[in-house]
Amino acid sequence: MQLNGFKIVGFYRELGHFRGVDLPSIHEARRGVRLDDAAEVCQYLMGAEWVTIVMEASADAITGRLVPGAQELAGGPSLHSDGIWVWPQDLAYYVRVYGLALPDDFLAEIRERGHRPPELTRLQHMKLRQWQSRLY
Repeated sequence: MQLNGFKIVGFYRELGHFRGVDLPSIHEARRGVRLDDAAEVCQYLMGAEWVTIVMEASADAITGRLVPGAQELAGGPSLHSDGIWVWPQDLAYYVRVYGLALPDDFLAEIRERGHRPPELTRLQHMKLRQWQSRLY
């Protein structure tokens, strides 16, 4: 899915992202199948550059419970980007714990980069700031 020129992944209606945008259910994305490289994919998700930092703890959207020590849920609504894709920080938690499905083209790009997120250019940072300003 694209939103304002960036591909978005990991945004679900249960998490309250982008009010007014028709988002899929997190339950539809649960496949329960673990990726062979899930740890590396999660490192990529957590290691990409910040777009927005939000200081709050998020509850697990599937169980409704706070998960002590779940690093990915601390600041869950915070956003990361690799310059093409944008995702919330808590996506790594749902991939790790529930085997949440990721788009094949996103996984292919992560793997092509050797699971290492790129450094964003100044122009990419500027476009991401503009993108973010159109959301709120």
